[in-house]
Amino acid sequence: MNKILKYEIKSDVRDIVAEIEYEEYMFNKIFKSHVTFKKSYEKFNLIYNVYGPQAYRKYVPSLYQRQDMVHLINSRNYLVLYDRHGKKAYNNLLYTVNLNNYSNYYSKFRAFLYRFFNMFSRKKLKVCSDETLMLPESVPPIHV
Repeated sequence: MNKILKYEIKSDVRDIVAEIEYEEYMFNKIFKSHVTFKKSYEKFNLIYNVYGPQAYRKYVPSLYQRQDMVHLINSRNYLVLYDRHGKKAYNNLLYTVNLNNYSNYYSKFRAFLYRFFNMFSRKKLKVCSDETLMLPESVPPIHV
């Protein structure tokens, strides 16, 4: 992205955050309370619609992204969650749901096994047999 577009996105996000904070401040001042609005994440849909999911993930504050994720999970709108928050957030959600299902419906041991196998099945660096490692030709033997 070029600098002008980044500046526009950041200024739009700043304006939305300032608007939300002002509305909360005025509400709390009038009713003499300490309330935070739960549906304030909906104002950031403008950023998603205009600039796309990458700009949404990068520039929208994490507090509002979390509120949006909770709403999408509760409404069971997983396709929008995948598109808006990305593959990583979706896979973390999928792992958490599966772990919760294993611990609720099966034994704790099975949930432990699921966690254990998931920990070792993540993507790792694979060295093909065709590739050579850059090791020196003569490696001195280690005497113990």
